[in-house]
Amino acid sequence: MKIWLKILLAVLLGGALGLLLPLDDTTGEILSFVRDVVVGLGRLFLLPLVATGVIIGTYELKREGRIGEILGRLFLVVCAVDIGVVLLALLSSGFLPLERIPILVEEVEPVEIPDIRSLLLSLVPMNFFEIFLSSGSFLLPVVLVGFSLGSIIPLDSYLTDPFVDVVDAANRVFYLVNAFVVEILPFGFVGVVAHFLYSLRGETDLSLYGNLLGMIGVFGGILFLVLVLVSTVWIRRGTGRWFLHHLPALFLGLFPGDGYFPLGSLIRLGKENGGIPRKVGALAYPVGILFARAGSMGVMLISFTVLLSSYSSLGLSPLDYLWLAGMGLLFLPLFGALPGSAVMVGLVMLSRLYGRGLDEAYLIFRPVFPLLVSMGTLLDVLCVSFLGETVAGLMGEREPIPPERHI
Repeated sequence: MKIWLKILLAVLLGGALGLLLPLDDTTGEILSFVRDVVVGLGRLFLLPLVATGVIIGTYELKREGRIGEILGRLFLVVCAVDIGVVLLALLSSGFLPLERIPILVEEVEPVEIPDIRSLLLSLVPMNFFEIFLSSGSFLLPVVLVGFSLGSIIPLDSYLTDPFVDVVDAANRVFYLVNAFVVEILPFGFVGVVAHFLYSLRGETDLSLYGNLLGMIGVFGGILFLVLVLVSTVWIRRGTGRWFLHHLPALFLGLFPGDGYFPLGSLIRLGKENGGIPRKVGALAYPVGILFARAGSMGVMLISFTVLLSSYSSLGLSPLDYLWLAGMGLLFLPLFGALPGSAVMVGLVMLSRLYGRGLDEAYLIFRPVFPLLVSMGTLLDVLCVSFLGETVAGLMGEREPIPPERHI
């Protein structure tokens, strides 16, 4: 059975459970436990898969003399996606009608988040081995060390060939393990979907946030159409159907709201559906998850413009839009350390940096923080899948695979 069909069935079954199960503490705790177990399983072998993939991918590109080419392509596409999404998000909030969200009058505890210094330090730990002892939110050090090793080992093939053989074999083993995990994830994904919808049922009236959610939906639809149009024109030997190759990963990003959870699926789907070779996909997808999480940034910016309109009747000035654009681009590198809370942490930091009595204004979004995070993650996966196939297409490395061979 195709993976997309398994995921679709899991979404339907999980959706039914999430809407029908009784609202009580025991059911909520069970679903939360199942969700955490499934997300942990999806990320269990991610770091070794990425580490060995980056090493061997960099090594192969270095041997071919194309390492500069892929870095240039990645930089170009990441910058284009990030800047384009900033402009699209701010234009969407500028032209679409902004409706005020009622201000919360009950007492709500402020959200505790790490400060910017802590986030920056978490991206580069003092000891590399900390990444294997932590919660797994240290993807950037893995990519940096893997890239460094892959760039160095071609310098002395006599000494490093045995190491290359070991890393190559290890990566193939982890790829097979990851493939097995991707195959069985739909069974546990039923619980993830059920938890997502069950949690929404217990929240405040979502109709209060209808305008905000509608704006994000319109923004996401326009972003999707723009990416399809650009890819149709830009990708060599490709089409605008790249999102179909990664369709299961989009669902895997939406319901858990965890940016790292769909990465293993993206790597496999990109190779077996999109025809992206290991040497390209092993670098493009992790870099995308780290630096092209433009979907979360767009959701954050739109939400903050709605927040400002809810607390002020004066509207946003051009300087406000310029400040938001700058903050959005500055926050993007920090999102790599926030796989499951980028939108929430971003809104908290924006409120505190903006000041003017709005330090805790983000609390009006507290009932829908999980939904905003999930919508941002869905759009992140969309941007990352676009990045992977675009870079492969620009390098002439994408080999079209017949639909009947898609997984």
